[in-house]
Amino acid sequence: GLQLLTPDGVRIHEVERWAFRCDACFFVTLQSGKEFCPKCGNGNTMKKVTVHVDESGLAQYGVRKRHNLRGTRYSLPLPKGGRGVTNPVLRE
Repeated sequence: GLQLLTPDGVRIHEVERWAFRCDACFFVTLQSGKEFCPKCGNGNTMKKVTVHVDESGLAQYGVRKRHNLRGTRYSLPLPKGGRGVTNPVLRE
């Protein structure tokens, strides 16, 4: 293969990209801006991870451990009817 060089003449060893991985089913998608998982449909479980592509072309997905316990202490409110109500969206 070809060897990539920067404008300064430094050789590039790895190419780094971003992907989104679901915390529930661990499905990885390269589409940015996804709020719901395309595979399982869970909402707010898509986390941004790095994609490392080595010299042989093998892609490895990074892991970001961010444990957010917000919203787990209290139960969800009952859905309300009406015109101007914003009920929580849980699934797509």
